[in-house]
Amino acid sequence: MSHRPTRVAARIAGVYALVAAAWILVSDRILATVLDGAGALAVGGTMKGIGFVLVTSILLFTYVRREITKVELVNVGLRHHERELDRRARRLADLHAIDVEILAATEPRELVAGALARLRELVPCQRASVLLFDDPEDCARMFVVDQEEQFGPGTGVTVPLDEVITAELLAAGKVVAIDDLETFDRWPLLDRLLDRGIRSLLFAPMVSDQPAMGALVLSFTQPSGYDDEHTAIAKEVAYQLTIALTQGAMRAQLDARLEDLRRSDTTRRKLHADLVTAQEDERRRIAEDLHDDPVQALTTIGLRLAAIGVRTTDPMTRAALENLEDLVSRATRRLRGLMFDLRPPTLEQDGLVVTIKRTLDRTFSPEMDVRCETTLSEEPTLDVSLTAYRIVLEAITNVRKHARATTVEIDVHEEQGGLLVRITDDGVGLAPDVASEPGHIGLDSMHERAARAGGWCHLEPCLRGTEVRFWLPQEPLVAAAG
Repeated sequence: MSHRPTRVAARIAGVYALVAAAWILVSDRILATVLDGAGALAVGGTMKGIGFVLVTSILLFTYVRREITKVELVNVGLRHHERELDRRARRLADLHAIDVEILAATEPRELVAGALARLRELVPCQRASVLLFDDPEDCARMFVVDQEEQFGPGTGVTVPLDEVITAELLAAGKVVAIDDLETFDRWPLLDRLLDRGIRSLLFAPMVSDQPAMGALVLSFTQPSGYDDEHTAIAKEVAYQLTIALTQGAMRAQLDARLEDLRRSDTTRRKLHADLVTAQEDERRRIAEDLHDDPVQALTTIGLRLAAIGVRTTDPMTRAALENLEDLVSRATRRLRGLMFDLRPPTLEQDGLVVTIKRTLDRTFSPEMDVRCETTLSEEPTLDVSLTAYRIVLEAITNVRKHARATTVEIDVHEEQGGLLVRITDDGVGLAPDVASEPGHIGLDSMHERAARAGGWCHLEPCLRGTEVRFWLPQEPLVAAAG
C-alpha cells in the first residue's frame, strides 16, 4: 500500500494543529494583557485548547487518510480496468484482422494460411499447423503448415494420426498447453520437435461436431511459452477456422449438388425436346396422311354427290343427296380442323400468339367475346411454343365443350424467366373437386405437359368461371418474327 495518503493526511492535520495552537496562544496572551491577574486562568485555558486541538487533529488525520486511501484505491482500480480494456481491445483488433484474412480468402487453404500467418504475429511459435482428421482411415492431413524452417510433415502430407498427435490430446476435447515437452509422453513427431529445440506446445481442437474435424497446433522453443492470453487467442482462432472450413465444405457440397442439378436439368430439357420433336413428327405424319387420303376421298365424294344431284330430277333423291353432301362437307371441315390442331402451320411461321388467335377464331362463334393479349417482345423457342399451344388448345376445348361461357380471355406474358399464360372464362366453372380429382384426361394432360417441360399448371375457380394458369421455363429467346 502506498504511503502517500498517510503523508498527505499528516500534512493537513499538522497545518490544522499549528494554526489552531497559534490562535489559542495569541488569544490567551491578548486576554491576559487585557485582564490583569488572570494569567493562571489563561494558562489553564491554553492547556485545554491544546488538548482539544490534538484530539481533533488526530480525528481529522484519520478521516482524511481514509478518504485519500479510498481515492487511491479507486484510481488503482481504474488504471487496472484501463489496462484490461486496452488489452482486450488489442485482442479484438487482432482477432478482427484474422477474420478479415479469412473473409478475404477465396479458397480454404488460402484462408487457413492467412490466418496462421497473422496468428504467428500474436502468439510466439516456430511452427503453426492445421491438421484435418480423416476418421475412416485414421489419418491426419497437414492441411497448412507455417514454419520458420522445414521440420516435420509439410503442407498437404497425410500421415497416420498417432504420429502427429496423442490419444490423450484428442480425448481432452479442449485447448491444452504443454509447458515442457520433455516431461510429456513421447510420440513420433515429439522427437523431431525436441530435436529442433521445441519445448512448448499449444493444442486447440477444431470442433464443429463430435468428434473434432481437426486441430490447430502451435509450438515454441521456450518452456512455459504459452500463457492464458495465448490460449484464449488460439481457442478463438481455432473456432473461427472451424466455422470457415465447415462453411467451405458445405459450400463445396452445395456447388457439387447444384452442378448435378444443372446436368439433370440439361438432360431433362433434352429429353423433353426429343419427346416434343417425336410427338410433333408423328402429328405431322398423321396430318399428312389425313390430307392425302381421307380428306381427298371426302372431297371427291362431295364432288360426285354434287354431280349426281345435278342430274337427278326426283325431289326426294335430290334432298337425300344434298343432305349427304352437307354431311361430307362437315366431315371434311372437321378433318381439316383436326389437321390444323395436329400441326398448326402458323406456329413456326407467325408465332404462338397469332396461332392462338386463329385457333380462337376457328373454335368459337363470332358472337363469343374472345381476346388474346401479350406483352412478349420476343418469340419463345419452338419447343416452348408447341407445349404452350397444346395446353391452351386443351383449355379452350374444355371451355367450348363444358363451360357455356360468353367470354374467353388469354394473356401471354414473360415472368421469372419463363412463359406465363392465363386463360379465363365466365362460364359455369369447375366443380370444387374436379381440378384435383384423377381421371380427367384433358386436365391431366395439361398438368403432365407443363411438368415435363419443367413448369406447372393450375386450374382454379374464379368469381365467374374458371382460370387456367401455367408457367413454362423458356430456353434462350429468339427474335420475334415481324
